[in-house]
Amino acid sequence: MIAFFRGIALKLSYSKQNYYFSFISDLSIGTFAIVYSIYYFEHKWWGATLAITSGIFLWTITEYVFHRFWFHSTNPESVIYKGHDFHHDHPTSIVAMPFFTGGLMFFLALGLCYYVMPLHYALMFVGSYVIFYSYYGIVHHMTHHHKPKSRYYKKLLGMHNVHHRRPDLNYGVVTLFWDRVFGTYSKMQKKDNGLKSATDQEYLTKIHPSR
Repeated sequence: MIAFFRGIALKLSYSKQNYYFSFISDLSIGTFAIVYSIYYFEHKWWGATLAITSGIFLWTITEYVFHRFWFHSTNPESVIYKGHDFHHDHPTSIVAMPFFTGGLMFFLALGLCYYVMPLHYALMFVGSYVIFYSYYGIVHHMTHHHKPKSRYYKKLLGMHNVHHRRPDLNYGVVTLFWDRVFGTYSKMQKKDNGLKSATDQEYLTKIHPSR
């Protein structure tokens, strides 16, 4: 039974429809939570600010921990490991977590937060967390499918290219703060800065000389 559902999850992860629908569903869930909270509840400005910034901050930690210890786990049979390993071998392929991942995170986190904070702040906290999860997905998509024009996103692209050359470095996609904290940060080289390939093979040749 477990193998059956694992097969479905893998098949869904490689679906183009799942890939793009994930952006829509995650942004919709997060935005709805925050708008609903603002519209139906009264807030103190400091409470709302703290809830939103805490949600964003928590996501940055989650991104680092999941990417380092789950996506690059030592279990080659893991669905997450297989999907992420495929992404490293084919960086421009369309592969993503199943679209319901954001929704599951939202309801699980909301249920837990409901016990330690008022519902309206829980909605803001978890909503901002899910929105930033979606933002992470968008930035990651940009690093592999677009050549950014702004200096900020060019730097993110270059830093992520380092990770694809050295999978044990630069786990962060939207921020490298935790890489600096835990000693996995690496500066990009000239060949990492702004490189965008037309095909997987070209990308792998230039960015992944060791793979």
